Amino acid sequence: PACVPNWKSSTAASERKIAVSRLEKAIEEFRKYLTLIALGYAGIGMTSHEVDEFWHTFILFTRDYANFCNKTFGFFLHHQPSVPSQPLGYEPRQKFIEAYTKVFGPIPAVWGIEATCIKCTPPSTNCQDPKCR
Repeated sequence: PACVPNWKSSTAASERKIAVSRLEKAIEEFRKYLTLIALGYAGIGMTSHEVDEFWHTFILFTRDYANFCNKTFGFFLHHQPSVPSQPLGYEPRQKFIEAYTKVFGPIPAVWGIEATCIKCTPPSTNCQDPKCR
């Protein structure tokens, strides 16, 4: 998953969806997220707004995205967004936390998961514990 084309990063920044200062970290973490999927982790949640925005930008380049998916995974990786009426639940969030920490270690701040909130139980995209805000 390291071959995400660089020109998509400039598109994400030019549309001001991700601050330029945080763009490289978002791309790095997007690659890690895809690596988890390529390693066979299924049902892992997306907890980072910035990483998700980069994914949205990449998807807009449909041919490139489809080719990338076929080369990387052997199939088209669909994006299933969470919506306010059905936020990301506890299980996909926990699956992400467990997979990420097993493969990469501590979770960076871009994911919106504070170290003290690893065991949070509210079914939401990010921890809702006031200690974590």
